[in-house]
Amino acid sequence: MDAYIEKPPNEYESWCQEITKNHLSNNDIKKACLVVMAYFNDIKTTYYERDRVSHCKYVYYWFYEFLIIILGNDKNVLQYYNDILNKHNEQHAPSICVGTVEEFDEEKYGKISVLYDIYEKYYSFTKKIESCSSDFCTCGDKCIKYYKTQTQKCTDPSNYEFCNELEKFRIIYNTYMASDNSCDNMPNYLPPFLIIHISYIILIPITILLAISFILFLLYKVNDNFIRKYKYCDRFYIIHFHIILIKYIYFYIVHFTKLC
Repeated sequence: MDAYIEKPPNEYESWCQEITKNHLSNNDIKKACLVVMAYFNDIKTTYYERDRVSHCKYVYYWFYEFLIIILGNDKNVLQYYNDILNKHNEQHAPSICVGTVEEFDEEKYGKISVLYDIYEKYYSFTKKIESCSSDFCTCGDKCIKYYKTQTQKCTDPSNYEFCNELEKFRIIYNTYMASDNSCDNMPNYLPPFLIIHISYIILIPITILLAISFILFLLYKVNDNFIRKYKYCDRFYIIHFHIILIKYIYFYIVHFTKLC
């Protein structure tokens, strides 16, 4: 990506000229189009069988950030991206990156930026990249301190996706440090910060539903006359209980299964 940013390829010039004239005729946007086109080609030739979706998301994140700086807002960013993608897929088979990204707002962009910064600091430390100068241990320490400040946001349930990504980083870090820790100032192990594992959160409502269903069945068998007397009322409450719990289970399955 850096090589394309420094020197955008000219082979996609006519395609990007056509795309940008349909939106904003801006040289910077045209440059971004050239970079994205070139990276799409890399995904097709190099990453198609390995981490393809991750690379599709990465190039969209870069494009979003670039246009935010140029335009000052995120209006139509996804439309720009899809126009570039569609043009690329028209000219190259097989198609790539279709349906892999979704539009996100400034808040989600901010969280992605945080994760990007954490991993950038981490890889600068582990790969001993020049941006860390000669003091790799200090660079790594900054990474962990930044990570720890972000885990404090995980008391808010609305941050579950973000916190799950932090948990993935924790596992990656612990795996690395188990085999290589040459810095005395770096912790060998980052402890879990999620109080309840996501799978338990999904299991709880299912267990409650089964328990209530079983209890209601027993009540029906033990006190059949009472149930008949209040048949309509009991049916109403049984249905009401099931509707509430099914909605509860659906919400957690939809929003949390992606985290497990």
